[in-house]
Amino acid sequence: MVSTQILVRLIKTMFLILFLALAFVLLRSLGGPSLTQSVASPFDDVELGETALRRFDGQRVWVTRFASTQRAELKNLDPVMRSKQGVCDPSTILCVLIAATQVPGVEIRHTRARPVQIKNSVPWVGGFVDPSNGRVFDLLGRAYDDGAPLEQVNAN
Repeated sequence: MVSTQILVRLIKTMFLILFLALAFVLLRSLGGPSLTQSVASPFDDVELGETALRRFDGQRVWVTRFASTQRAELKNLDPVMRSKQGVCDPSTILCVLIAATQVPGVEIRHTRARPVQIKNSVPWVGGFVDPSNGRVFDLLGRAYDDGAPLEQVNAN
């Protein structure tokens, strides 16, 4: 037979454990880092080989998730690019470019069709056109002329 004293001590211990568990849950819910970390990117919805306009950190951006064939095509453009300095590295998988131009309210536009500024002899795999000045950029943000490349967003 279990003595009353042992039974009371067991009940007190159980209530103490229950109280500590509730306190832990309450404190965890009030703040602090999550016990698990999400590795999701804000651009996970952009499919492989797709370029899409998204909003990130309060600004509109063009997001391109490169397929391996696109990366190879972009590396082949190096000899014809006047602006060798790219915004994104050709080996990157995801490139995020700011859509805004120097003119308020005007954004660069994405096009798969060859712009009229690009001669038929120059390879074209898609890119961007700045409607405010007619400048043309490849998918990495490199300019087809001697001007500066597009601006990149750090999406990490």
